[in-house]
Amino acid sequence: MAALVLATSSGPYLASMRSSVEIGQPAMMIPMVVLVAAPFAYGVALLATSRRGTRRVPSPVGFGTTPSARVWLGLAIVLPIVLESIGAAFFFPATPSSPGVWPAFFVPGLVGIGCILVSDVVSMRPIKATIAAGLAPTFVTWPDHLWWWDGAQWIGASAVAPPHALRSPDGNYWWTGDQWSPMPALAPRKPRRSPAASLA
Repeated sequence: MAALVLATSSGPYLASMRSSVEIGQPAMMIPMVVLVAAPFAYGVALLATSRRGTRRVPSPVGFGTTPSARVWLGLAIVLPIVLESIGAAFFFPATPSSPGVWPAFFVPGLVGIGCILVSDVVSMRPIKATIAAGLAPTFVTWPDHLWWWDGAQWIGASAVAPPHALRSPDGNYWWTGDQWSPMPALAPRKPRRSPAASLA
């Protein structure tokens, strides 16, 4: 959520960066660059990992969001920064009395909020409904959620997930009954042997 907040308020930071250059003190840009670049990189990472099967960047609304929801969450961060960078370029110096400063710096925030609302609409509604209705399978887990009980023994969650557990749309998490738990890491693929090597 910090990335969303920083993205929707990036306009003043971008204007301050331009001011630092014009007064000849580029060192003052460093914290501003971090405050803008960090959320922008996170938004790009959400977009880049929105395809199925990725296990790298958690989304602000939970681990089990659909790939399409992750796209909209990424846009909710990236679009305001892009739009506010345009505003910082055209409306400088930016003061509350500057003509056009309010739409330039605050409309992008509304765009970001709109993207978040769309991401909620396209998120995993059927799975949420299944959980809310109490129809999802539940499992007894150790307090640290590193083990689950199969009825006869404890099994490590990092090695095997329950075969009948409810999966998240991206296939990266399973529902324990009270929270999402990561799926076990996939075993690395063995390199294929060439036909010549197999004949030898």
